[in-house]
Amino acid sequence: MRWASSVQHGPHDQLGAHALPERFPKLKVVWIESGIAWLPFMIQRLDNEYMMRSSECPGLKKLPGEYITDMFYTSQPMEVHAT
Repeated sequence: MRWASSVQHGPHDQLGAHALPERFPKLKVVWIESGIAWLPFMIQRLDNEYMMRSSECPGLKKLPGEYITDMFYTSQPMEVHAT
């Protein structure tokens, strides 16, 4: 079972498929990488897929995007510009 079968983001989509946000509401997740421009696209796709197939994730009570904005953090490197 996948949170959104057409989105290929590995463990990120599995968090919803197993209802971890509902089972552990105080869980905080940090994505550490050099770019997170894909996140708005992923939220849109996960929400859309969930609305079409919510029966695949019966443990969720909110849209996947709502869990992401409540529970997930990211760290982005600061760019240093030469002066």
